[in-house]
Amino acid sequence: MNIMSLLVAWLVTALSFLIISKIPFMGVEVDSLNKSFVSAAVLGIVTVLVQPILRLFLQYQIFSR
Repeated sequence: MNIMSLLVAWLVTALSFLIISKIPFMGVEVDSLNKSFVSAAVLGIVTVLVQPILRLFLQYQIFSR
């Protein structure tokens, strides 16, 4: 993944956090664009860390039958 696609994904995620925060019943509160970017970065880091663990676990579960 190159840097441009990473930045575009980060921007889209941050903007989606802002849009979701405007929906009153969703329970997501984002006050500013900066907090939206931080939230998108944290979500990206958590995804990078958790995804390989889940893939390994699911692969083990599928082939253990």
